[in-house]
Amino acid sequence: MHVVYNSFHGRFSDNPRPLYERLRDRPGTEHTWLLDPPHAAAFPGDVRTVPIDGPDARAALESADLVVAGTHTEVEWTKRPGTTYLQTWHGSALKNMGFDQPALKAQTRRQQEEQQRSLDRFDRFLVRSEHDVHTLAKAFRLQEKTLLRSGYPRNDALVH
Repeated sequence: MHVVYNSFHGRFSDNPRPLYERLRDRPGTEHTWLLDPPHAAAFPGDVRTVPIDGPDARAALESADLVVAGTHTEVEWTKRPGTTYLQTWHGSALKNMGFDQPALKAQTRRQQEEQQRSLDRFDRFLVRSEHDVHTLAKAFRLQEKTLLRSGYPRNDALVH
């Protein structure tokens, strides 16, 4: 199984990080992180990375069995059948998000369709609370079946 991680456009952080730390020693699992080179020092030396703004990022995403991302993955790629995209997001919607943003409402129909195609890649979307359901899920036009009410991996260590 090949897992590709993206957090804040190429950082080793947020919700994808504890998921990686939990899965990294699982036999038969290959892990690849999308890397923004200025943030390379934050990655452990044994972590496989590819530059997020290069062709290897697209190749990694297109070969993934599982994509774990904590924000939008702003790489042009085609999600192949059988790939699962887990969107862990990174916080509460205490501001306008997604299609609730005035700037997005002002975009052209084509730009809005591109945004929707990006959101439609999500197979599962982590939510921590009903607040997320009423804000994030609504703003991203997510279907109920997409929502995974599980909390946030970055907070699990604090809770347990």
